[in-house]
This record gives sequence, C-alpha cells and structure tokens, in this order.
Amino acid sequence: MKKYYKTEEKQRRILDVIHLKLDNLSFLPEMFASYSKLYLYDLGKREDSDFDSDYLLVHEMRDRTLHLGIIKTGRQEKDLCQCNSFMTTYKKDKNSDSFYRDLAHCYEITRIVREDKMTKRAEVIYLSNMAECRERTGIEKMLWAGGIEADEKLVTEIVKVNLKFGIYHTMDMLNDSAGLFAKCTDKREKSLVSDFLALWEERRSGIESPKHDK
Repeated sequence: MKKYYKTEEKQRRILDVIHLKLDNLSFLPEMFASYSKLYLYDLGKREDSDFDSDYLLVHEMRDRTLHLGIIKTGRQEKDLCQCNSFMTTYKKDKNSDSFYRDLAHCYEITRIVREDKMTKRAEVIYLSNMAECRERTGIEKMLWAGGIEADEKLVTEIVKVNLKFGIYHTMDMLNDSAGLFAKCTDKREKSLVSDFLALWEERRSGIESPKHDK
C-alpha cells in the first residue's frame, strides 16, 4: 500500500474502498439471481469519472446499492463479457447513485442464465415477472394448440422445467421422457422431471383416452 500511495490520507481512503468491497462480496450471488438494471456506460457523458467499463450492472438493496462494471472481452466469442470492477454505495450517502445518475441508456434484466463452462449446460436463475408472464402465455398457446388444457398447475410445472434446464421446451421435447431424464444430474432434478411427467401423462391420457357416453 505504501509503495503505491504515499500519503496516509490516500492510503486510508484506498483501504476503506477495499474493505467496502470485501464486506459486500457475499451479496454477489443475490445480485446475479434477482432484479437488476444494466446501464450502457457512456464515458463521453462521465468525464468526471475514472470508472472504465462498457456496462454497469446495478442492484439496489434495502440499505445499499451494488455496482458491477462489465467490459467486452474483445475475443472471438460473440457477446462475451467479463467483470472488471465492483463497488458498493449506501443509501444514506448523498451521492449513492453517482455511478449511474446521468446514464440515459438503461436495460432491465429479464433473464439471467448460468452456464457451466465444462458441460455447457444452462440454468435460468432469474426470470423477471414480465418475462415469466410472456413465457406462461407462450406455454398456454402451445398446450391449447396441442389439444391439452392449459391449467395453471401444468403451466407452472413446465415453467419449472424450462428454468431448470435453461431452454424453452416444445411439445416434442416434453413428450420425450427419456430425453428429459437424460438432462438430469442429481436426485432433485430427477424428482422435478418425475413430478412433471406424472402430471403430463395424466393430462395427455385425458386426451388420448376420452370417456364415451354409454
């Protein structure tokens, strides 16, 4: 610390910043799995700031706000970004919104997907209310088109399966029980698929074997 910052005041300020980051790192999982806003960081409008990122992810909590700077990697992978900074401000501070106050371009995060780098398997860990409504509407239309009653319980089970495996399942995919079980990696996922398939077969049997009047 003394090597890079000569005055005691500067050393104290840097240490305060470091402690502030460390004290709030544990909140990052919550940030990645809940409602946040993504700002396009326009450096041209923030000449007073030495913050250097392409995007700023902002997550507001009850008493504090988390800020995560994100930069484009510049590699061949399309749309691949990485984090390059992390800051926290407290709501009681007068300038708690200083990092994003004048940023005009803001995008609401509707879906956050976690992907395993080794297996390339994806899982949706956050879905906004608006995005979930759109997904449920799409599922209902798909079921009605397939002649299956789109009751709330069945739609909810399909949403759970979609979130767990990170993709939208078509009718053919939902009918492929072996394919669904092949995606499972633990008992919880197998239980989720089993519960869905039991309900799915019940709804399908109501269509394939209709009752006839005597």
